[in-house]
Amino acid sequence: PDHANGSSLKKKQIWTLEPDHGNGGESYIFLRSHLDKYLAVDSFGNVTCEGEEKEPGSKFQISVSEDGTGRWALRNVVRGYFLGSSSDKLTCTAKVPGDAEFWHVHLAARPQVNLRSVGRKR
Repeated sequence: PDHANGSSLKKKQIWTLEPDHGNGGESYIFLRSHLDKYLAVDSFGNVTCEGEEKEPGSKFQISVSEDGTGRWALRNVVRGYFLGSSSDKLTCTAKVPGDAEFWHVHLAARPQVNLRSVGRKR
């Protein structure tokens, strides 16, 4: 969607990726919004962002596209379907990722700054 593209991201478009591991060594992620709510998929494939706790429906696996673009597809672990976008809403109904289910991801580490006053002596 057009609203999800561009070089500058609005606060609503910035998500925190929280990695997790399963008992069998699988890697999962959770996506947390700027309002501290987790992206989740219900049993009907509806995408929600209301839960403040991690739940099974908010667990995703990343697969990187094989076309060299570096885009990601996010598969919901519980449903087995891929997270996609259509016009102005998110869906999770595709069994195989198409263009609507591939995402350009811009990773950024949170900058940490240590300030020290030059004029202050200890």
